[in-house]
Amino acid sequence: MKLFRTSGRAVLFCLTFLVLCHISSGPLYAEEFISGDKIILGQKEQVRIEPSGLLLDGRVDTGAAMASLHAENIIRFIRNGEEWVHFNLNPGGADCIMELPLFAVVKVRQANTVVLQERPIVTLSIRMGELQMDANFTLTDRSLMSVPLLIGRNILKDRFLVDVSGEYLLGFVPQD
Repeated sequence: MKLFRTSGRAVLFCLTFLVLCHISSGPLYAEEFISGDKIILGQKEQVRIEPSGLLLDGRVDTGAAMASLHAENIIRFIRNGEEWVHFNLNPGGADCIMELPLFAVVKVRQANTVVLQERPIVTLSIRMGELQMDANFTLTDRSLMSVPLLIGRNILKDRFLVDVSGEYLLGFVPQD
């Protein structure tokens, strides 16, 4: 009993399609984490804050305009005529106190409220995998969030693509 009448070309096309689908769903290897001139990040990446050496998990959020970092006891003050910010990163209860020049202040509206919150912005030197860069972060209380650091579009733009099916695609930050 003959169920289907097919040509050799149709069979070849179907087999080629199935092979390509299988290959594209396979695991990614290190050399595949670069697409053109952009580097592929996972939905989570390990981030080291310099010069403290503090390691944090960061969640990539393409909906966030700016990166955000959990901080406590945020105090703005004047040093030598310039505005600075004193804050505690306090990962897992261990104090990591930093003082940095204030880059700017931004008003942010959370997705679930109409209230605007004023947040200081500081420039931090960070490392993800083998990549070292300076980036601006808003400081805010993220204690109710699943990760202390949000990687926003200001870091992603023109440098990275995001593979939401992966995590820690850049690998873990090497120890110096």
